[in-house]
Amino acid sequence: MQKLVSLLFFVASSVVVLAQEGLLVKYDIDSEFKTEENQGMEFLMEGSSMTIASSADRGYVKLVMGFEMTTEVKKAANEVTMVMTFFGNDMIYQGSLDSLRDDSTNVNDAPFEFKNETKKILGYKCKKAIQIVDGFENVYWYTEDIKNPEEVKELPSQLPGMALEMVVETVEGITTFTATVAEQKTDISSYTIVIPEGAEVLPIEDLYKTPE
Repeated sequence: MQKLVSLLFFVASSVVVLAQEGLLVKYDIDSEFKTEENQGMEFLMEGSSMTIASSADRGYVKLVMGFEMTTEVKKAANEVTMVMTFFGNDMIYQGSLDSLRDDSTNVNDAPFEFKNETKKILGYKCKKAIQIVDGFENVYWYTEDIKNPEEVKELPSQLPGMALEMVVETVEGITTFTATVAEQKTDISSYTIVIPEGAEVLPIEDLYKTPE
């Protein structure tokens, strides 16, 4: 479970550097665990989702997966804000983008095999690509009608378009991301983090501290 959550953490925190105008993509997330130890977590994962909103100057990601993690990047200010919510309690972190540490597997190190298969997702023609990472097969359905993120290590930048469906397998289980909304040139002004007045804001580096 820890490895899967770690992977998703860095996917969410890295995707915000997309440089696209008014892009909004929402995914439903379905998790299937392989081990008995983690199967009891499936009920916590019901209703999981990921929302990505990006413009030329900022990016926003909200991941709901048994907990909530919301990340916003203001690119010109080189600033990242992250809110992690557990059982209704918020922990707020803020700092520079340079402070984010990359502990995830770089999916761009593994080559893709492009298949001669297509299907429609939300009206977009999508093509299939597969990738083997750590001995497990990941499947991506991508559309060339939406520009793929650039220079994002934790996402498959080798794809010639945005993935609208992703099936990611690890030793712990299989996680499927299925897009339910994919809009370009849309208003994303409501997708932002507002820090409550007087709230405690911790340095982003505290994310990497080992509890004593």
